[in-house]
Amino acid sequence: MSQGVLAIAEQLDGVFRKVTYEALSEGRRIADRLDCNLTAIVLGADVENISKELEQYGADRIIVADNPALYEYLTDAYTNVIADFISKENPAVVILGASTQGKDLSARLSARLNAPLAMDCVSIRFEDKNLIATRPMYGGKVLADVSLDGNPQILAIRPNAMAIANAAGAGSIEKLDTDIGNTALQFIEKSLDAGKVELTEADTVVSGGRGMGGPDFTVIEELAQLLDGAVGASRSAVDEG
Repeated sequence: MSQGVLAIAEQLDGVFRKVTYEALSEGRRIADRLDCNLTAIVLGADVENISKELEQYGADRIIVADNPALYEYLTDAYTNVIADFISKENPAVVILGASTQGKDLSARLSARLNAPLAMDCVSIRFEDKNLIATRPMYGGKVLADVSLDGNPQILAIRPNAMAIANAAGAGSIEKLDTDIGNTALQFIEKSLDAGKVELTEADTVVSGGRGMGGPDFTVIEELAQLLDGAVGASRSAVDEG
């Protein structure tokens, strides 16, 4: 019988992404509604020290998959480890952030486990005992209510859509005997724009439209840098590149 809620934490270089706290907070609310435990799983290298932090957001159990091969996100390695854990634990609900990494991971878990997936959820509620997820469709023109049939129900939540709430959890840490399995991908290197705030992590977004095209758009970038924010743009400006 399926039971419990599993929240998949996302960290980068030993720092949890904001959407991780949102996923745990929403996971705690769902677990309370279902009267079950909330488990968080953290993957990476040397991540045991930061894992205890998730207790503040209601995690009853914190599973640590610590392996040098998991330092960088590689889709096949992460999918192997998490899918194996889900198969053994059999949670009723799996929740994670719909970040770039989370969208890739949730889709692969859904395919691997033959599990229903609601992507980019902006709200989650219950009708009787049924979980209903609301997600945008058609480029955000409509909002659809989605009811998932099957287990586990995988929910990938849109960053900045859910409230972060502190909640005391037991926070017991368990080390996972990590089996990476057969993987085809190998990490070589990554290149990041130093000093730039990611859009999903920003508290302030400075946005421009087509009228700011060309060299004038540098004004938007300069203002965003002064405000320690991120650069956004209207849909028409994005569509035109």
